[in-house]
Parts: sequence; structure tokens; C-alpha cells
Amino acid sequence: MKYLIQILLTCLSFSVISACTSQSPVALKTTENTATVQLVVSTNEKPKPTQQFLNAGDVNSLQVAGGLPSNEKPNPLWKEEAQGTKVISKVLGWLNSSEIVNGETNWGKHGYPSILNFNLNSGQIAVVEPAYNCDTTKDNKGYVTKRCTTASGEIVFNYESTHIRLKSPELYDWLQDGWKNEN
Repeated sequence: MKYLIQILLTCLSFSVISACTSQSPVALKTTENTATVQLVVSTNEKPKPTQQFLNAGDVNSLQVAGGLPSNEKPNPLWKEEAQGTKVISKVLGWLNSSEIVNGETNWGKHGYPSILNFNLNSGQIAVVEPAYNCDTTKDNKGYVTKRCTTASGEIVFNYESTHIRLKSPELYDWLQDGWKNEN
């Protein structure tokens, strides 16, 4: 009789919990003399999808380029060197943990921004550059003016035919002038 009461209580618990959720959170395990209720807790939160834009093993070196023509350009940071490995790892961490955001990824040339070139083992180059917000206006004579300003904390990742706008305040700040502090 005690065993039958345990099963009935389990079924009742299952019915109540199932009515409150869309999933079946209860599992019933029985043995000869006992009944065990296992409550499985689930949430509706979905884990943040992770993306890996570049793999550290695919990167041969990275180099900041662009900027004003008169500015001195730094040497590439190579993965075979301790400092290069450290910086490549840090920058890839920021890139691969960034959040995809909406916005233009192609706006034409505006000024002399610093860009980051990833030289890959395959011989290809992946590029990270600052993102821009652009406004286009047309005056009463039909002339079109386009004004663009950098989007603080946002970058664009370009590789092959992929152009993705990302939110990465750390990488954005590093690209602006944080790279100058790497020794």
C-alpha cells in the first residue's frame, strides 16, 4: 500500500509540474520496494551562441596597418614569438567573443583608420576595421552628401566574402591606439 501511495503522489506531482511547464521535468524511477521522483529543472534561457571567426592555429601573424601615411607602422607580430603569441591570443579572444550587431559593413573610404590584418597560414588575409554610422542627405538641388562617423565600440570583420559588424569595445579601443602599448 505504501508503494502504491508513493506512485500516486509521483503521478500527481508529475501532472502539476507538467501543467506549469511545456516540458516534462519529472522522471519516475521505480524499484521493487521504492519509488523515486527525479525533478529535472530546465530554463527557457538559450545559451549565447558562440562563434569562432578565426582559429589561433590558422593565424600566422597580425599587423596594424592604415592610419595617416606619415605615421610609423608597427612590425608584424608573429605567432612564433612569445609577444606575438600573447597579442594574437588576446585579440582573437576579443574577436571571437564579440556580439554580432546590425549596421552597414561597407561604406567606402573615410579618413585614415587603423586596420588590423590577420595574415593566415593559407596566405589569405582577414581584416578588422572600425565600423561607421553614415547619414546621407540630399539637398534641394539634388546633391547628395554622405557623412560618416566611427561607431564607438563596433568593428567590422572581413574575410573572403564575409563582412560582419560586431560589438567589441575592447578590440575597438585596442585598434584605435591600444596597440601602441604592445611591446
